[in-house]
Amino acid sequence: LEFQGRIPILKLGLTHPVDEEIVREFASHVREIYVVEEKRPLLEKDIKAIVGRFYQNGEMDRLVPVWGKEFPDDLEGIPDSLGLNPTILIQHLIPLLRHKFGGKDKSIGIDPNVLIREEQHLAQVKAHQVDIPARTPTFCPGCPHRDSASVFKEIADQFMDPKYMERFHARSPVDLVFHGDIGCYSMLKYEPFPRLMHNLSAMALGGGAGAGIDPFITNKQIVFMGDSTFFHGGMSAISDSIKNGQDLTYVILDNQTTGMTGHQPTPSTEDDILGNPTFAQDIEKVVEGLAGDADLFILRTNPENRVEYKKLVEETVLQPGVKIVIADKECGITYHRRLRREHQQTIKERGFLSVEKHINITPEVCEFCLECTNATGCPGLKISETDYGPKIGIDQSNCVSDGACARIKWACPSFEEVTVTRKRPPRQHVDLAVMSVASTELLPPPARPFEGTWSVHAAGVGGMGIGTISKVLVLAGQMQGYHMKFFDKKGLAIRNGGVYTNLIYSKTPVELSPIIPYGKADLLLGMDMLEAVRGLDAKAGFCVASADRTVAIVNSAKTDTVTTLIGQDDFKLADLENWLQRYTDADAYFGADVFEISEKHLGNKLYANMMLLGVAFQRGHLPLELESIRSALKLAVRPADLETNQRAFDMGRRLAVEPDAFATASQQHTYKTLLREKCESLARKRRGEALAYEYEVLVQQTVESLELDDATNQSFALYVYDLIQFENLEYARLYVEKIKQVHSKDLAEMDYRATRAAIKYLHKVMLIKDEVYVAHLLTSETKLRRDKELYSVDESNGDKIKYVHLNRPRFNIMGRDLQWDMNTKNWQLNLMKRMRFLRRLLSQWHKLEKVFRDWYIAEVIDTFTPHDRESYEDHVSAIEVPEEVRGYREVRYPKMENARKKVEELLGNA
Repeated sequence: LEFQGRIPILKLGLTHPVDEEIVREFASHVREIYVVEEKRPLLEKDIKAIVGRFYQNGEMDRLVPVWGKEFPDDLEGIPDSLGLNPTILIQHLIPLLRHKFGGKDKSIGIDPNVLIREEQHLAQVKAHQVDIPARTPTFCPGCPHRDSASVFKEIADQFMDPKYMERFHARSPVDLVFHGDIGCYSMLKYEPFPRLMHNLSAMALGGGAGAGIDPFITNKQIVFMGDSTFFHGGMSAISDSIKNGQDLTYVILDNQTTGMTGHQPTPSTEDDILGNPTFAQDIEKVVEGLAGDADLFILRTNPENRVEYKKLVEETVLQPGVKIVIADKECGITYHRRLRREHQQTIKERGFLSVEKHINITPEVCEFCLECTNATGCPGLKISETDYGPKIGIDQSNCVSDGACARIKWACPSFEEVTVTRKRPPRQHVDLAVMSVASTELLPPPARPFEGTWSVHAAGVGGMGIGTISKVLVLAGQMQGYHMKFFDKKGLAIRNGGVYTNLIYSKTPVELSPIIPYGKADLLLGMDMLEAVRGLDAKAGFCVASADRTVAIVNSAKTDTVTTLIGQDDFKLADLENWLQRYTDADAYFGADVFEISEKHLGNKLYANMMLLGVAFQRGHLPLELESIRSALKLAVRPADLETNQRAFDMGRRLAVEPDAFATASQQHTYKTLLREKCESLARKRRGEALAYEYEVLVQQTVESLELDDATNQSFALYVYDLIQFENLEYARLYVEKIKQVHSKDLAEMDYRATRAAIKYLHKVMLIKDEVYVAHLLTSETKLRRDKELYSVDESNGDKIKYVHLNRPRFNIMGRDLQWDMNTKNWQLNLMKRMRFLRRLLSQWHKLEKVFRDWYIAEVIDTFTPHDRESYEDHVSAIEVPEEVRGYREVRYPKMENARKKVEELLGNA
């Protein structure tokens, strides 16, 4: 508002007690005082009392009015709820200044045109309309609390199932009530675990809430409590519960650190906060001391052992009285930091790791039922697009291979443990063209000029390096001689939450808030597109960008939210990009998938932040010299990572001027290339030449008769190949005949939508993923080739890749339903995939899937005879019904029944 130096401002460093002499001196120079403070008017009341007392005692010759939460003449004062930022103050000060200084006040120099301009600017940026999902936090990858949460979520559901309770516990259902407070386990408040946090209390008060409500309810109660919280104040709640004979289960999540606030030691560790040795206090002994002579059940166990842990927890919760379960597993961050240091030391000494372990998901086996994401909410999982649609995959840069997702093997056989062994250092498969492009010297652009201030808002998700971007820009700004204001919001940095930094440069000292006012950011750096768009959203309290000032440089990769992973919502990158271009300078916009480039060429997407910074620099959007940034990089990153970060920065510079510099050859098939590949694959089978020929003829003749687009032809060729691999050529011919049958009655004016739907969903229904076919998918040559590339396995260099497939096979033999955990090797599955005869020998095996297939063909495919537009639309919807039929066995069966009901509703009157 341009009144700095014109209107006196007193900024108090100490607000209680207030320095009365400073207030008196300040008041003697002004006509009125306006107090700016968040929430209640505590400071305002103090200053009113001080000024009034000075006037009453004759130490001031006039009474200076003091305003704050109320402004004169019924103007709206400073808000008394939530927080403040510069924009909120501007919104409240403009009406006041216009009221006080309607014309240009020569004594103060307030220009009404400035107020009008700022008011118009605010109205413009507040009109930004974006509709995006929240990014809620969750447990870190490898967090031990996820093990407990996943088990308790399953228990809470099963305890409400009468059949389950009667079968396993011989009692009626039990509705569990959960309590918690402040700690890493506060993440239970968010998806996918809100069922496990009925109330979130202040630190150490979760136990008090449970103890307080116990006399008034008959529910079994569970109180989650961290090991730090136990010593902080949780002991008193446990003591009270024991004393009063209450019925509570205290689950003490012992991760041997204070994880929520930075991994400080706890009383149960052997070092104090300064690293000095001390004695460790034992939680079990403390609890035993609280119990005295009273009976108290105490259980210490590792929650990673899911089956055993679940059984013990169920038995414990159903007991009467106070029970203590100590879930004993080290914090994932401290464990994996230590493991990374050990790996780095090994690589430094030997040049490579002889053994690497990974968790892998086979996308062809995944049914996209989302059981794994709903059970764990792990950010190490991601949604990947495949030839079969969306599937759950592993985010190789986030996953720590702790196996939490794989322990859901009762729901899905797609998980496996991959072990890569090496005898010597990996060969450096350097892409010389890429290295040449990256290393070619570019002339640096001149530092961006600015008047007054220059500001940047950098946004992303925890782990993307927003803090490192901030550190580099701060250090570079110092070297450039700028004055700076900055702040980093990173409280959820390690919990998949949104993080951001605000940084403001000025050439002269100036009193500023580090929070960028609405629409005043010069640069928007988005490591995540969703969080970058959140920076445009007035509802989110940011709205930092404007079309006439802000340049957006963003990473165009999609990072799923937890609610996206569990299927509750979704967002489209195209929508995000449209909003970014609409509300920033569209001509200067730049977007590229720097994650893909970084992961492919540098081995990990963690270096993408420096790549994006390189783009911003080379496009001339940073008021910094190249040498300042290079010097800052040397101070900001570890020496071991410096070379890679510098290379990433240089790659970003090249990307800025040549967007296709690091483009990789597209791996996307066309219909013809896929057909050729599948023919070659079939030809390698025993007596495969004839089979490949018949497959090719069958597909080509059908494709010619259908006359559809290349993408649909490609899918059709893939699906016919799948059905041959599943059963035989005759089974695939049945599929083809049914597709041709639908097409013969389909309508060109409807773009053959029924045929397209039948191609997709009849394949889905006919391809029953039994143990035989899953064994084939888990050992296919396509999968093995893909995995070798993913994990850089070079057999000519002595590398080997081995699998342990995490299966739970199920067979119905002579009326008996048999299922068991079975971790299999490839040789076992190679035997299993040759046992197609089991489908005929075991008549009840996967019977429900077979019945559903036959019903779908008879009642949906064979009945396709539309007589008008409405019946056509209804039948297309009926053909598409299998879309929601996902998963294996118990996960799938209710969806099959729902599909039947939906078809009856759609076609019942036909």
